[in-house]
Amino acid sequence: MGERELTTVGRQAWPSHQGELHGNQSSILIQRVLRGFHIDGTWLILSLFVAGGLILGFGLLAEEVIEGDTSGFDRAVLLAFRSPGDPTNPIGIPWLEEMGRDVTSLGSFAFLAFVSVTAVGYLLIKRERWYASLVALAVVGGEVISTLLKIAFDRPVAMLLRTGASFDFY
Repeated sequence: MGERELTTVGRQAWPSHQGELHGNQSSILIQRVLRGFHIDGTWLILSLFVAGGLILGFGLLAEEVIEGDTSGFDRAVLLAFRSPGDPTNPIGIPWLEEMGRDVTSLGSFAFLAFVSVTAVGYLLIKRERWYASLVALAVVGGEVISTLLKIAFDRPVAMLLRTGASFDFY
C-alpha cells in the first residue's frame, strides 16, 4: 500500500485513494460509498425498510387514485388556488402565476433532455465514462418508468368545473 492512508470500513481496510484512481471503477465507487460507514448490517436493513415503506406507500396511493377516491381532494386543492367567483382565474399576483408556469416548464422533456445531454457531455469531456453512463442510464430509466406509469394509470387531465380549464401535471 505504500504511503497511502488506510480507511477502516467494518473489518476491511480500504485505501483512501487521495491521489489518482486506479483499478476497477465500480469497486472504487463502492469504496467511496462505504467509506466512513461501519458495515454491520444496520444501514442495509434500514435502507431496505425505508425503500419497502416508500413502495408500500406508493402502492396504497396508486390504488386510491385508480379507484378515483382522490378526485375530491384533487378538486379541493385546485379550487383552493382559484378565485371563488371565477375558477379560471388563479389567486395571487400575476407574476406568481407566470413564475408557476416557468417552474412547471422545467419538467418538460425538452429541458430535461438538454440538461441531461449537457451533463453527460461534460462527464465524457472529463473522461468520466462510468459516471456519464450512470447519469444516462438513470435519466433513460426514469423516463421509461414515468412513461410506463402514465400509461398504466391512464388518468385524465384534471378538469375544473364547467369552464373547460384543464391542468396537466405530467
